Amino acid sequence: MRFRFVFLLPLALLLYACGPLPVVAPLPIPATPMLIPTYSEATLDRDTVPRITELTQLRAAGAGPVAALAFTSDGQELLAVHGQEGKLRRWRVTNGAPMAVFDVGPVGMAAVSFDGVARLLAVGAGCTPPAVQAGYDAPVKGVRIWDTLTGQLVHEFATDLQFSIVQLSDVALSPKGDRLLGVEPGSLDGWNLTTGKTEIAVVRFKTIWEGTPGPDSSVLRTVTFDPTGEWFAMASEDGFVEVEKWDHWRSRGDQPGGIRVGPSMQSPGIPLALAIDPSRHWIAEVTDKSLHVWNLQAWFGSEALKSEVMSGPLAALAFSPDGDLLAVGTAGGWQIWSVGDWKLLAQGPQQATYAVTFSPDGRLFAWGDVDGVVHLWGVP
Repeated sequence: MRFRFVFLLPLALLLYACGPLPVVAPLPIPATPMLIPTYSEATLDRDTVPRITELTQLRAAGAGPVAALAFTSDGQELLAVHGQEGKLRRWRVTNGAPMAVFDVGPVGMAAVSFDGVARLLAVGAGCTPPAVQAGYDAPVKGVRIWDTLTGQLVHEFATDLQFSIVQLSDVALSPKGDRLLGVEPGSLDGWNLTTGKTEIAVVRFKTIWEGTPGPDSSVLRTVTFDPTGEWFAMASEDGFVEVEKWDHWRSRGDQPGGIRVGPSMQSPGIPLALAIDPSRHWIAEVTDKSLHVWNLQAWFGSEALKSEVMSGPLAALAFSPDGDLLAVGTAGGWQIWSVGDWKLLAQGPQQATYAVTFSPDGRLFAWGDVDGVVHLWGVP
């Protein structure tokens, strides 16, 4: 017993002299995102959406049109990009309090994309012809990616394509934030954000001269990722919508493959937005003239919906988290459709809407107007 005391006494004196040992905190365990709704108690579905109503408004004086919206993964904050002003704003959902304002301008309203958890934001010029005519483009080239939590610029990419004088008409971030697509009128670049290298280059010039597409060209205009980030879809002015696997395209190059719908199901007008539902069963496209949905389970697709919409410079699409609803924003206002039977469940005022999204738990629907106001809707 005396031996143990003699042995431990120097150790105790040493610890006393050096102070207590630092306590190493355990690594945090990621929690499952959960939104405790303040404004809405009912999950939005085909039964409750007909009773949807406005719950609150998030206002920013003089902010200008809302270009994009996204909820954080826990649903506690809502992020909004005000395109012409070039600002990113964060709001607390529970009380509508502004959390932060960052300068991310210039921002082209037709070329804005969040990753799946709203941590990264990609912005480009957004120069689809209707957007340019309406003054919604931006005098920038390439793509800039911002950290939405700190407001810091984290990536900047210039296009490597032939017609470098042409600005980007659309950008898309993968849900994991590791891949980026940028569309010039007629061509597409795909970057790996981990390595910073270009992995996909698609060139679709047929009747382009000095950046101006001809009447029968297959000029690409808009692009999107599926919810897993494995697929991407692109739409061109000739009515074709293509769905490809990133890895297959990277290894194969610009060769025919994947799913290609049209022109027998040709969608008239200039493509403005694309979206793929969470189950990867449906793909939706809205142009400046109409709305189309195709069944991806059929190899060549099958047209399920055609709804004439008011002609406009921009548009937005968003599937609900469970994939049962499709929200559409156009120059004529917003609509919510039931997926599968394609019934129009609700529509808002005839006010131009270029940003729509659902909360992670599916209880809130948010849309932004051209005056910079973000509207939160739900079922009280």
